[in-house]
Amino acid sequence: MARTAVEASSNRSPPGIPKHLRPIPCNLPSYELPPGIDVSLHIVAETGDLVLQLEDVGLGLDEKFRVSIDCLRKNSQYYDSMLDAEKFGEGIAIKKKSEELSAKYGPSTTPPLDELPTITMLEIPEINHRVTSTITLMELFLLILHGKTPTWPFRPPESMQSLAQLMLIADRFSAVEVTKRYVYENNITTSGYIHSLASARRKDLQLRCKLLAGLYLGESEWIRLGSAKLIVEGSHQWSQGLNSREDVGHVPAWYHLPGGFEEELTARRQALLDTISSIQKHFVCLYSSKELQCKKGYSNSQECDSFHLGEMVKFFLRKGTLDMQNIYTDHDGREYEGDITELIAQLKECPTYQVDSNHSHCGVRQRMAPLLYWLTPKEHVGICLQCWNDDRLEESWLEKPTGGKWTNSTNDSKRRTKCEEHRAAKAMYTAEERNWTPPPQY
Repeated sequence: MARTAVEASSNRSPPGIPKHLRPIPCNLPSYELPPGIDVSLHIVAETGDLVLQLEDVGLGLDEKFRVSIDCLRKNSQYYDSMLDAEKFGEGIAIKKKSEELSAKYGPSTTPPLDELPTITMLEIPEINHRVTSTITLMELFLLILHGKTPTWPFRPPESMQSLAQLMLIADRFSAVEVTKRYVYENNITTSGYIHSLASARRKDLQLRCKLLAGLYLGESEWIRLGSAKLIVEGSHQWSQGLNSREDVGHVPAWYHLPGGFEEELTARRQALLDTISSIQKHFVCLYSSKELQCKKGYSNSQECDSFHLGEMVKFFLRKGTLDMQNIYTDHDGREYEGDITELIAQLKECPTYQVDSNHSHCGVRQRMAPLLYWLTPKEHVGICLQCWNDDRLEESWLEKPTGGKWTNSTNDSKRRTKCEEHRAAKAMYTAEERNWTPPPQY
């Protein structure tokens, strides 16, 4: 059977609405549900003139929300486009049905629910696999669109994940600003935290949710400190090999942070590991070169160098750190998945063995310890949200590494601002070459 012009038009999405988000055309009137299906009704607007039906076959969801068209259009660009009665099929059909109901019942009478136009939402963001939480989040979001201020229904440790999920829904339906106002007016940003007794995997989830929510809310400190923590400590997702672009469609958004953020985090972590590896390479090359490292001027100075080269290589092999990078080639080594501060702590255990008592101040430990202190990651390895938003290319370690040759400066003792600190960190960690002599002064 040929479709009418309205039916054909209603299958086209308004500009700015992704194809996979296009709602099912309005049912005019609302269709009768098959017997045996229990559909819960949520009254968001008492005199609402539209029904939104939420369906998720996997979760067994089938919920109805009575809403106001005017409120949806006022606070959601998504619905404002879709329900435009001048341009698109959904809006045209709903306007026609509303006029029919007004003529039938009068402008001051609320039509029966089963006669209201219905839009079925088949796709919502990947949020929660618990039915009750999904329903609560969707109802909360719709109440926010209607200018209401419901009490935040979640408690720690679920609060942070729920906040991230709410912001995902707000982003999907182009209503981030009104949702942000609700979040801050109700002090919800203070209600979520990383639970100290949670498992490592759970902490990773909570931290990622905090980063995702922080990106939407513009929480600079959440981003700076949270990204630094993830860069330094690593992530369960990275160790499971789930950080590639091919995996994006198969995991919730917090497991692959949007806007190039995930790729930037992994690039910064790799830059830290490469820099630590360069210290090992630096000292192995120094002690295996023809240039004498022992400055005592004794007859056994050459023997002193050979002794420390052997002890150093044995130490690195025992700690397993030489596996991170082949110091003699450009081939990648084994990827380190642990906490970088723990890796540095292991390197600080370099022994102080001497070839004899006359060489008490010789050896790599005396020279490497200040460098390791310098390299212990601080929060300035994290992402500065202001710089990221102002000039992402300039801020990115991945897209625009500093390159060139970096050398320790013994005269750079001035106090830096936070932005100057993270730019200095970028210069060191993304250099193509690093000269670790002389060591930094403190």
